[in-house]
Amino acid sequence: AKVMSDVSNLTKALQETGTSLQAFTPQYGAPEQFDRKYGATGPWTDVFAFALVFVEVVSGRVALDGGDTTQLFIAAINPARRPSLRACGVSVSDAVEGVLARALAVQPKERFHSVAALWDALVGAVASAPRADVPAFVQAPTEMAPSRPASFGATPSALAPLDQRPGDPSTSSPKVISIDAQPRATTRSSLPLILAIAGGAVVGLVGISAMIVLRFAKPTALPVAAHTAASVVASAGSTPSTTASAAPPAAVARVIPGALLSTFVPSGGVTAGSWAPAFSAARFNVTARSYLEAVAGCLRRDLVTCSEVQWERACEVDRALGVAEAWTSSMTNDGRAIVRGGDACTSRKIVPGVTSTARGLVCCERSIEIRGASLDADFARESSSLMGTYEAALDHRDASAIANMIDDGGTRFFLMKSATSTQVRGLFADEFQKYPDFWSLHESCEVTRLDDTWKAECRKITQQAGDVGIVTAQYVWGETSKRLRSILDTRVHRRWALL
Repeated sequence: AKVMSDVSNLTKALQETGTSLQAFTPQYGAPEQFDRKYGATGPWTDVFAFALVFVEVVSGRVALDGGDTTQLFIAAINPARRPSLRACGVSVSDAVEGVLARALAVQPKERFHSVAALWDALVGAVASAPRADVPAFVQAPTEMAPSRPASFGATPSALAPLDQRPGDPSTSSPKVISIDAQPRATTRSSLPLILAIAGGAVVGLVGISAMIVLRFAKPTALPVAAHTAASVVASAGSTPSTTASAAPPAAVARVIPGALLSTFVPSGGVTAGSWAPAFSAARFNVTARSYLEAVAGCLRRDLVTCSEVQWERACEVDRALGVAEAWTSSMTNDGRAIVRGGDACTSRKIVPGVTSTARGLVCCERSIEIRGASLDADFARESSSLMGTYEAALDHRDASAIANMIDDGGTRFFLMKSATSTQVRGLFADEFQKYPDFWSLHESCEVTRLDDTWKAECRKITQQAGDVGIVTAQYVWGETSKRLRSILDTRVHRRWALL
């Protein structure tokens, strides 16, 4: 009924104007171009057009199906049938389909804020997709593989300034990505892959054309953000490798499965005595009515609710995160939750953590901010990885993994002056059995290097039996062994109680 009402309004407008509402190509028109009630046109309109062109080039089929302007308008706004690669018969990964679904959202505020952001998301989605998800018809035969690196005279989009990335509306001419297409001496699976050559007119701007050339080698584990629970040190006693501790390049941004929006936030340098690791943030097409519901929703996805610092960093990368309110893991000392977004990245509210207004679910990969005097990036990276490993073991309620982090000489464990790894395993196993809803989140840690150890004092939020407490937890790690010598709660900011 709503679609037919909108069509009636469009038909009336067309009759009054005689031809069209404005100069644009209906086959690539966004809802706001057909009807101003969907909002003003802008970069988000270009995103819609670019995504339609992309679908058509990859699938070889028309994205918006309609014989006249009215039918095309129906296709552009029909929520039950959205243009997509799968709708056009192309088998792609959930990540790629999710990126295009967001780019072709009916409401402008739900789309990427620019074609550059869409481009980056597509590159990340394709990089994370298994080879089986790549359409077979776009795989180049052996004889087409260039014998030397193909250079198209432009810097890779992930490294270029925002206003010079491929397809950005602010550019005065099309940009083409430059990627080394030198074939590897392996099997046929290392052949270059032409994902898409997209070109089309964008309303009010110059035409956009782009080429993504990707190389798919034999199946291997794809690199992801270095500070997730899956990629940090498997055992606290092992030495982190150079690869694990290095900041991941933007080109290997992880797209989180099932997410409506995935945003990769690269690691920066030490700034004002603070360092934060790289991570991916994801908005899901679900809501949470309370702080605890949001935390549980993220943990079920093997993610964590974003801290306020994480949310701010992610919104700096993709301002589309700021269009809707979302719970963060951060709380005031009296147990009120901090909600971010709604109008812009600067929007902030402090609300009760109990059941209230439904807000968006935004989750992050584990990423613990490290602070300290005379902080260097290598030490901050290692300490964040170790703390992230410990936190992941807590949230997975894995007593054995925690026991493996205990120093061989024992550890000071709360009231126990010296507890062996076996004792620690038993104590945590009992705790996890007693409190099956247990979880623990560390917002940030203040670190201090000592003689042969380093100390981390972390703000920690914990739940057990439905009660939530906020404490300062102190951890002492061996500098060489990289194992825990002490675990204490040194200060209670909020005693365990219901929110």
